[in-house]
Amino acid sequence: MIIILSPAKKMNVDTDKIECQDLPVFLDQTKEILAWLKNQSRADLQKLWECNDQIAEQNYKRIVEMNLHNRLTPAILSYEGIAFQYMAPAVMVKGKLVTKGTYAKMARGEMVRYMAENKIEDPGDIKNFDRLGYVYRDDISNETEIVFERRG
Repeated sequence: MIIILSPAKKMNVDTDKIECQDLPVFLDQTKEILAWLKNQSRADLQKLWECNDQIAEQNYKRIVEMNLHNRLTPAILSYEGIAFQYMAPAVMVKGKLVTKGTYAKMARGEMVRYMAENKIEDPGDIKNFDRLGYVYRDDISNETEIVFERRG
C-alpha cells in the first residue's frame, strides 16, 4: 500500500546516518513539482505554506538550491513535524496545550506507524486502528473515506 503524508514545514538534511541506496521512486513527478515551485515567488510560497517568514525563507532557499540527485535524506529522518515524530519508536509527550489539529497530526503519524508495524496492504484493515484514543466510525465512513473519531 502507498501512504502519502504531507511533509512538515521544518526539515533537516542528514546525509551521514543512512547512505543513499537509490534515487527517489517518484523522481519524474518530483522534478515536475520542483519546477513549478521554482517558478513561484517566495511570497506566493509563504501564502501556500501558511508559515512564518523564517520558515518561508528557509524553505524557499532549499527549493532554489535543491538537487534531486545529491544530498538526499529519507523523509522519515528529514521532517520534524508531529506526524513524523509519531512514526518514530520513541515519542516524548511534553506537557503543553494540544490543539485538535495537533491531535490529527499525531494520529496521522501513529496511523502510518501502525500500518507499517502490522504490514497492512488492504486499506480496509486500517479500521482496526485504535491508538491515541481514536476509534473507527462505521456509521459515517463510506467506500472512499474511512473516518475515525478521537474519544476522551
